[in-house]
Amino acid sequence: MQDYYFNMEINSTNVRHKKVRQIATASLLNLMWAMAPGLTRRLLLKLFFSPKRYQTNTEEEAIVSKGRPFQFRVHEKTIHGWRWGRGPEVLLFHGWNGRGIQLHSFIEPLTASGYTAVAIDGPAHGASSGKVTSYFEFTDVLRKFLTEEREARVQGIIAHSFGAAAAINALTKEKMAVKTVCIAPVLRLQELLCSALDHYGIPQRLYHCLIREFEARYGYHLDQDNPHRLLKSLSGPLLIVHDVRDRTVPYRDSAHQAQALEQIGLWPTEGLGHNRILHDGAVVAQCMAYLKG
Repeated sequence: MQDYYFNMEINSTNVRHKKVRQIATASLLNLMWAMAPGLTRRLLLKLFFSPKRYQTNTEEEAIVSKGRPFQFRVHEKTIHGWRWGRGPEVLLFHGWNGRGIQLHSFIEPLTASGYTAVAIDGPAHGASSGKVTSYFEFTDVLRKFLTEEREARVQGIIAHSFGAAAAINALTKEKMAVKTVCIAPVLRLQELLCSALDHYGIPQRLYHCLIREFEARYGYHLDQDNPHRLLKSLSGPLLIVHDVRDRTVPYRDSAHQAQALEQIGLWPTEGLGHNRILHDGAVVAQCMAYLKG
């Protein structure tokens, strides 16, 4: 789940090499599954459901050191977060392979506007514990934070990519009306996940087995809880900010949903990609104007 789309030159040689690689991988994994299903399961979890640790820079570490740390428990994992400022809370939530401080460009504008900026490291990300996680567990982290912080006046959410998908799921499940900004959101999570697994030649029966395990454990359904299916059930307003040339999560998914649903606003950018969009001054200003508007 490192990247969902793969930008390769499409020619007959590439297609043949890809097909051979997929067949070889599928054959090996099918054999492993028959002989050692537990080992094969752990291998797939490590490859596709174990995020890389985000490396903070000096600026980010300095900002974290000034925050007020807190923590809570979800599914036997310790989730770490930080607060800056005083006033109504705005939650900053990251995507896959990220962490809360990745959205640090929003902290100073939020605190200067009288908000408390809150950043959380998702499970198996940043300072939070765990090695394996999922969309469902990300959702449960947000649900617990939002329900426990009802009295803290959570007035906004700014979420990125995979974290934006979880925010949509959490808000619909809790029926909460919170003004939300989704930056480069993964709206067709099921399709993108299966596309990535198919690309590497993972047999469908194997990864469907893993997905069913996650569904049974957390009480969700990947198809029914696919973010694009949930958007029409959101209680509060939503702004999507997405770069038209995003090479990780396609802009067309956001454009399609914004066109179909009146309650969704869309603010496109160009040339900022999937991650640099988080630190663009115009994007930060637009998000702040939306939250305060």
